[in-house]
Amino acid sequence: MAQQILIAEDNPDLRLIFDEIFRHAGFEVVLAPDGREAMKLLDSRALPNAIILDLNMPGATGMEVLEYMRRCGTLEQVTVIVVTGNSVAGRFIDSALVDMVLIKPVDPMDLIALTKRRLQRSAHAQV
Repeated sequence: MAQQILIAEDNPDLRLIFDEIFRHAGFEVVLAPDGREAMKLLDSRALPNAIILDLNMPGATGMEVLEYMRRCGTLEQVTVIVVTGNSVAGRFIDSALVDMVLIKPVDPMDLIALTKRRLQRSAHAQV
């Protein structure tokens, strides 16, 4: 069974690139064009294995999505990788909230490799 990843990214070009590379790598991909849609998707379906989360999005920011996940108790159950162009916010994000912060531009193949590695570590920690 393929691992599921939620990509919350408002830039349509990046969303398409991330969608294609994760699908090619064997992931089931769910897309959210903004933070509000990401929260709806987190409520309406089984939790993804990971979320690729932009911080600066319309509707609800990535920080609002993280706070929502914390309040709902889902934050500890999902690998969260923040991919942001905001290097200042990226440096000050609470490491207890996310598994990894990457500053754009991000090499898509590095993103896949890092996501797979993080998910493997999470799986080993649960055993």
